[in-house]
Amino acid sequence: MFVVGSLGIGTAIIAAPAGAASRPTHKPPAGAISASATYKGTIKTADAAKTIFTLKVGSKTYTVFYRGAVKFTKGSAASLKVGATVSVTGNLIKTKSLVHASSISA
Repeated sequence: MFVVGSLGIGTAIIAAPAGAASRPTHKPPAGAISASATYKGTIKTADAAKTIFTLKVGSKTYTVFYRGAVKFTKGSAASLKVGATVSVTGNLIKTKSLVHASSISA
């Protein structure tokens, strides 16, 4: 919060928006998130800089987002390479085929 004044003529308080110093987070509607589940498949594409990869599970393909407090039970983020078989536990955003990973076993 900042206080702005000029030669004693009026004073205004200007507050920065909550969370301005951090990246905004998007939270989908509760009905769009499935219960935590495990998905086992093969990595088709990987982008370590964006902390995402695509996972082929049978005939379906999911985009897996693994930023933040993701627990690696075997391997590490460096193990997430095209062709690797992994098991991902997380919540599926139904409308996007996007999985927010909570744990990964590579």
